[in-house]
Amino acid sequence: MVAFDVSNLKLLCQKKITECIRAVGSGEKHLVIQTTLMRPLDRMCGAGFLKSCGISKIYKLEDYCATVDFVEENLHVLFLVRPETAILKEFKQFVEIVDARKRVVGLHLLIVPKMTESFRNLIEMEGLFDIVSCTELPLEFLPLDVDLVSLEMPSLYKEFLLDKDYSGVSLLSSALWTVQGFFGVPHTVYAMGSLSKLLSDLMEAQLTQDKLAHDDGDSDTDIVLLMDRGEDLISPLLSPLTFQGALDDHFGINCCYMEFTPPAVEPSKEKGDGVTTSAAPTILTLGPEIEVFAQAKDLHFAQVSEFVRAKLQELDEIKESKSGLKGISDLKNFVANDLRKFQNESNILKNLLSAVDMVIAAGKHTRVKQLQLEQSVIASCSYDRSDLGHLESIFCQQVPIETAIRNISLFSVVAGGLSSNDLKLIKTRFLHSYGYEHLITFNHLEQTGLIVCNSDPFSKKLPTFATWAKKLACLANANTVNEGPKFDNPYYATNGAFCPLIYKVLEFICTNRFEELTRLYGGSFNVRKTPSQAHRSEKKVKSIIVCLVGGLTYLECAIMRLFAVKFNVNILITTSGMINSKRFLSPMIEKI
Repeated sequence: MVAFDVSNLKLLCQKKITECIRAVGSGEKHLVIQTTLMRPLDRMCGAGFLKSCGISKIYKLEDYCATVDFVEENLHVLFLVRPETAILKEFKQFVEIVDARKRVVGLHLLIVPKMTESFRNLIEMEGLFDIVSCTELPLEFLPLDVDLVSLEMPSLYKEFLLDKDYSGVSLLSSALWTVQGFFGVPHTVYAMGSLSKLLSDLMEAQLTQDKLAHDDGDSDTDIVLLMDRGEDLISPLLSPLTFQGALDDHFGINCCYMEFTPPAVEPSKEKGDGVTTSAAPTILTLGPEIEVFAQAKDLHFAQVSEFVRAKLQELDEIKESKSGLKGISDLKNFVANDLRKFQNESNILKNLLSAVDMVIAAGKHTRVKQLQLEQSVIASCSYDRSDLGHLESIFCQQVPIETAIRNISLFSVVAGGLSSNDLKLIKTRFLHSYGYEHLITFNHLEQTGLIVCNSDPFSKKLPTFATWAKKLACLANANTVNEGPKFDNPYYATNGAFCPLIYKVLEFICTNRFEELTRLYGGSFNVRKTPSQAHRSEKKVKSIIVCLVGGLTYLECAIMRLFAVKFNVNILITTSGMINSKRFLSPMIEKI
């Protein structure tokens, strides 16, 4: 059930890019793109669209600045970048090449999403202020699925808590305001957490300023739910067991694109059997346009192999039925219309099956152990000596640092904080293993609430995991655990251990029990009514816009889609950025 048509958001993004490119003027144009913006831009418009706007050549930033041998006269070079110090250094190298060749070149910085004061000062300090023109390219929500849009700013949680940078919240507010322009103003806005309260206030201010533009009394949206990532720190730390979540956790999905290297099988010359070798990297598109993936993305991972194999067999049967064609015209029609389609579908299915097998093979022992550990600490809302022993073991094995801090954070959040002795021990062993230059990493984890000491007064201000998980029934009972991976219960994506908080909050709101959330969270849970929409507030909720401020996991997407089916509502899922445990924790990692 999809009531929100997000295709207009993509058209809006394309319109903004077109305006920026055409504002440069006439002449040949090269577009130079920062690597981290390649996938979002590709998802937004693609190379064909950019060339139709007047871009003659497209380059990666590092390739263009490092290897360009000559610069043509009367050329416009547009650099699509984020306002980062390292980027400006590469840009200056290119400026020096231009100066050395005494060429007349128009240099333009398209800054995504906005110019920062520090970046502006840096441009001036480097003597580039009069050489380059700077244009802001504000972000709009990028459609990733028929019911999912994202700003693709996965580090917003860190920027807010560590850098005290609120610009991301302002951008999110503007993007949500655009969404309301398409789908109408809600009669109620629920905000959970300090970031969400700030976002709600910004949205209210915009409604007051531009009331006639959006608030016409005819709205397709009933409620908006804003929730801080910090209200549920458990979900991004768990191993997702949905198909899409597991692929993202293992390979990483970037704006619907996943890169992986499937094993290639070559026949042995002596025995004729297969020998596994490395193949070339494959980029899979995992968007809603890939029908088979759209059907499988929210399945429990244990069901995927059977599903994909069944689809392959079904495809083979269709091919077999086509092989009996006799007439020349029928054969020509099959080759012209169906053959390529069958080949594409077959390749997609085989690649998906290879990816499944690779995930299973890579984590045959470690993945099972990790799942057992997660289910154990969640069920008990605590950790024991054997869990601490497991931590020491992975420290000694020098597992990736993201895995180490993921498990430390999991213990801390689940238990409502580490004891002072355990915290001291874990910190010492962690720094011994990964180096004392990661003292600042540990400090970041403490500042963001991922690691706390249970004797710290701050840790007692908000409900602990045990408190809210039990009161809101986020912990499954024994019967649910024994049900296994059934799609009809909200615990299925964690093997029956845990239901993400967002599902329960939606359930309490849609069943008119949000007062229980107010009692549990106090001032952290805010409800704001829109006076002009008061006449709709008594009706049954049919359409909801949800925004996860600070990042969203594919596990939570799957659970919200389940909620939409069970409660017969339409949900548009919005977020500041798609995250998994690695993308969530990586911004916290910093060496002295």
